[in-house]
Amino acid sequence: MIAVLAGQDMGHQRGADKALGDGTAWHLGLCDNLTAGAGQTRADDLVHDVMAWNIFQLLHDICARIFEAAATVSAGIAGRDPFFYPLEAHGEGFALARGARVLCCMEPPHVLDRLRFDPDVREKAMTGAARLNAANDILITSDVGTALVMNKAGRRGLANYGAADTPGHIDFWGLGAVQAAQREGTTQGRLVLDVGDSIFHIGRYVDAPVTLDFEDGRLVSIAGGLDARLIRAELDAAGDNAYLAGHMAWGVDPRARWTQPITQTPDTGGGGADIESTLGAVQVQLGSNDDVAFGGTIRSKAHLGLCLRNASLSLDGHPVVKDGVLV
Repeated sequence: MIAVLAGQDMGHQRGADKALGDGTAWHLGLCDNLTAGAGQTRADDLVHDVMAWNIFQLLHDICARIFEAAATVSAGIAGRDPFFYPLEAHGEGFALARGARVLCCMEPPHVLDRLRFDPDVREKAMTGAARLNAANDILITSDVGTALVMNKAGRRGLANYGAADTPGHIDFWGLGAVQAAQREGTTQGRLVLDVGDSIFHIGRYVDAPVTLDFEDGRLVSIAGGLDARLIRAELDAAGDNAYLAGHMAWGVDPRARWTQPITQTPDTGGGGADIESTLGAVQVQLGSNDDVAFGGTIRSKAHLGLCLRNASLSLDGHPVVKDGVLV
């Protein structure tokens, strides 16, 4: 087993052939998520101790250096070996191609503790992903004016349930969701963020309605108050392809808290696994979808989630979420 992580105390690493770390600490305890469904690996063989959660700003540089050393660890990334990475390490495809189990850990310790692997969440995610995988047309609506259509023909429906339990599976500790990258150019219509909805990755709960219009897969207009201005500023800063619709999702974890005040970055606010995982929440994301999981073609620095708490979603005319309630 090889663990690739950023941690100060490599003495906490148990049972690994090699561990790579550099100058920062990370929480990779609570190994239920890593051993769920994989009887061949014992918890004692994995990272077991709770390490501090801090110094986010160093993680990207650290991970870049780690994956420059990929040749050093390639021989150990195979079969059921778990492979951990914080934030966007961009080495997960290297591991998955060799059949590794890949788990991303990017939430604070108390969230990881609360959102441990749960078989009921896995069942909801797997059932939803099977339905999404078989569907072509997606319709998202809401009482405040959302009417958005998109097509995902040929794209995989993804089940996320917070456990790296099978070879070749990538997941995110704390996430309980069903996701897919819709076909580029197919998102059409209007999305309305209502008061209390969330703009993921800039840590905002919407305080006044925002109207977003899409044509041929591109966001073409944004109307509203402060939140509309912030969305526009975030997308403009990201540059190329930021205004393109990337993927969609809905949450399947009844334990997730819409009010959990943390994002996946140093900025506090609304977001994180809780927002994406909230049971019945619907998300439309702007920007990149070209990672190893989604399999899309949009490359962008933007990855901005528009998360709706009381929307409805149907697949090929069959309801999946109704007014924020999973059906």
